[in-house]
Amino acid sequence: MGKVMRYFIDTNIFLTILNKEPEWKKVVTLLQNIHDGKYKGFTSVICISEILSGFYAENEYEKGDRFVNDLTSINNFKITEIDLVVARKAASIRAKSKIKLPDAMVAASCKVHKCELISQDTDFLKVKGITVKKYDNFGITTSPASGLPLPQSVYHVTRIISCCLAIAEIQMSFSGIGVLSLASFLDCLSNRLNVVCFQNASKAKELFAWHTFKLNQCLSKIEHSNLEFR
Repeated sequence: MGKVMRYFIDTNIFLTILNKEPEWKKVVTLLQNIHDGKYKGFTSVICISEILSGFYAENEYEKGDRFVNDLTSINNFKITEIDLVVARKAASIRAKSKIKLPDAMVAASCKVHKCELISQDTDFLKVKGITVKKYDNFGITTSPASGLPLPQSVYHVTRIISCCLAIAEIQMSFSGIGVLSLASFLDCLSNRLNVVCFQNASKAKELFAWHTFKLNQCLSKIEHSNLEFR
């Protein structure tokens, strides 16, 4: 019997299923193959937290619990913890590649458990020593070191919204208004924008409208708290 492939699954791959994005059935097939013993599957508590923050931000606690229960019922699938070994490796990865700390922890966990990473996040291509794969119309393929296939204007607009929401969080932290819910929302925002911009222009426009609405809600709360938005 040959070597069993070990795949580390990033947050955005689970979002493919949850959002019923174009490749979601292929992700289901991957998880079924893991369950059947064809592959070994891994993910991080970081990824679980990112997914749950999206559910909790919308008060969908039961859906979040159901997601975790479904995931833990998969055979040959392990949710990895963050220990000191992973923490040190993540610190080194972040220092060298300048990626976000949660992503560095995912990359470090992937290295520690000797896996290939399945992700749509092109930032992981900056990390040396791991193989990054993604889904396309033909299944799992090695991810090319290229930029987003959508116009850069779409990418930059979503980044601007993300920055505005971060500013709103800082302003609201001084007044104690909805800090926890907004923080949870922000935790999963960047990852979701990266995924949809990489895959689907119409979906990006849809989320653009939704995030703009959320931003306006934040600004409205700030205004009613008599804080100056500078």
